[in-house]
Amino acid sequence: LNVLGVVETAWLRVGVLALLFVMLSLGLNIVMGETGLLNLGYIAFFAFGAYATALLSSPKFEIQWPFFAVLVVSTLIAMVAGFVIGLPTLRLRGDYLAIVTLAFGEIVRLTIINLQDLTNGPNGITGIYSPRLASESALSSLGDAAWAKWLVIDKPIEYYYLVLVCVVLVAVLLSNLKNSRIGRAWNALREDELAAISSGITAARAKMLSVVLSAGIAGFAGSLYAYYSNVISPESFLFMQSVIVVCMVVLG
Repeated sequence: LNVLGVVETAWLRVGVLALLFVMLSLGLNIVMGETGLLNLGYIAFFAFGAYATALLSSPKFEIQWPFFAVLVVSTLIAMVAGFVIGLPTLRLRGDYLAIVTLAFGEIVRLTIINLQDLTNGPNGITGIYSPRLASESALSSLGDAAWAKWLVIDKPIEYYYLVLVCVVLVAVLLSNLKNSRIGRAWNALREDELAAISSGITAARAKMLSVVLSAGIAGFAGSLYAYYSNVISPESFLFMQSVIVVCMVVLG
């Protein structure tokens, strides 16, 4: 029975990590697949979300923000980072854009390593609290109710269902967005930017929207990853991780 439990836990871990990378590939597909912009530093936005969650919900600063508030803040921080990096880089195209985004990803990782007072450097941040879907007082009032245990996500199977629901929601929202006017504008820019601009599409605004939204999805995934792994370090955000996500988008 113990062996079966270990095997089940191992497969659930594979499932959670696979779903997180599915979410990352969905986010990168907005920029790379729909808009036609090559981003080789996408994992940096994943790191922004993960570290924001670690700082807001760990013993590092002895604070524990509500789960949904942490998700929102982590997503917004990643979106702001996407906006900041998008301002100077969206004038570039092709290989030049890829080189700049690659450098951005490495700069973020090296900055995390060197900000030891904030991020603990190479040692990372440990002891991230388990997500709670209700406040402490609400959980206490529920007592021993059978369904109350699901309000505290602390088991592999619970994390799996949590991430699965989030991935499905993101996929549905992006599918609807793809078929909207915004999605058609992205596709027009991908196929022929000059023709799209001549048709009245504001290229800078459409590109910025895709970058910011893509970064927000990565930050959202990073937040879930931090909660699940319970510890994060710079080794989780290497350039090779960005390459894996790019390969998922290309092959998919």
